[in-house]
Amino acid sequence: MTTSKAKKKRNGQLRKRKKGLFSKAYQYGLLGVDVAVIVYNPEDRRYYTYRSTDRESWPPPMKDIQLAFPLPVNLLPSDFEEPSEKMRPETNPGSKDTNLN
Repeated sequence: MTTSKAKKKRNGQLRKRKKGLFSKAYQYGLLGVDVAVIVYNPEDRRYYTYRSTDRESWPPPMKDIQLAFPLPVNLLPSDFEEPSEKMRPETNPGSKDTNLN
């Protein structure tokens, strides 16, 4: 795939995901909660924002969010990644159980 085709494909994927994200934020706002979404694309250095309310004070500054009580839940990409399989001790089929019950 040429670079221009790959770039067009990536831009199409970003556009679709942004539309889906903002649609979900809108639906969440219909439940009576205030929603703010900020998406930044470093490639074109552009911000895309969505607010479920038109209040000037929404969204609050990060300092206000960090000082809120109860403490905010800050999620990172690693919070959504699948945990790797836990290492289980390997069983040796040749070993015998010495427990004589």
